[in-house]
Amino acid sequence: MEERYGYCKCGCNQKTWLATKTSKKRGTVKGEHLQFIHGHHNKLQKKQEIHLVGEPHLCDCGCGEYTKIAKKTDRGSGRIKGRPMKFIKGHSRRVPSIIYEKPVLCMCGCGEEVSKSKANDTTKGYKKGEAKRFISGHNGEFRNKNIYDIIKASIVVNNNGCWEWSGGKDSKGYGMIGYRNKHWFVHRLFFLLSGGVLTEEKDCVCHHCDNPACVRPDHLFAGDAQDNYDDSVIKGRRVIVRGEEAGNAKLTEEQVRRIKILHETKNTQYTILGKEFGISAQHASLICKGRTWKHLW
Repeated sequence: MEERYGYCKCGCNQKTWLATKTSKKRGTVKGEHLQFIHGHHNKLQKKQEIHLVGEPHLCDCGCGEYTKIAKKTDRGSGRIKGRPMKFIKGHSRRVPSIIYEKPVLCMCGCGEEVSKSKANDTTKGYKKGEAKRFISGHNGEFRNKNIYDIIKASIVVNNNGCWEWSGGKDSKGYGMIGYRNKHWFVHRLFFLLSGGVLTEEKDCVCHHCDNPACVRPDHLFAGDAQDNYDDSVIKGRRVIVRGEEAGNAKLTEEQVRRIKILHETKNTQYTILGKEFGISAQHASLICKGRTWKHLW
């Protein structure tokens, strides 16, 4: 005769009965023995947790007392359910703060000791409790003293006599460098450091040699935006496309002249001209008023 009971898997050696119904949640099948007596599956879980934990953990504060097993997971306090806690409740405050054995000196070379940062500051690179890199105001002196040498150390002389910047460049080949929390063109900054003068802040620093990476002072000259534009046109760096040669041109020069003649002689409306030549009325108006295709008039 088939037995109507089995034994609980928690290890208590108590008998379990046959399941009266199937339950996926509890893992029971109708007509088969139950795996656990009601409530005994928790006992097996605690035994497994004790087996995983192993030896008890001492409090990290150094008091020599053992910590308890965490009942739930808490990311804020670093607790994991079923594992020993790092600290006994309230003992985390006993951990002494970080003490610097040796004083940290200012990086500018003045020989003075820097203080610790009282708060985090991502713009200055400060971390709370750690030593600062510079005494307040010494960072600017450090940069002023070394920026000229930094640029000069990154210069490579080519066969044409240009002093080419070997550091970072933009998409057009101009050297770029960070200085006083700002991005600079290297040739512009080196021109000013070498004694060059700009009458206005918006003035440009142009190249005689037409080499964007060159920073040699005698290859550079100051000028306004118009001087810079004229210099690029003379040296063939700026290609001007007009009229029919433009990629987005919808009309030919002959059609443009005819539009203006029809409007001046017959006073044809802009809407009619637009429909006839496949353009908008506004476009036809601009042509008749001479605001576009100016090179024809």
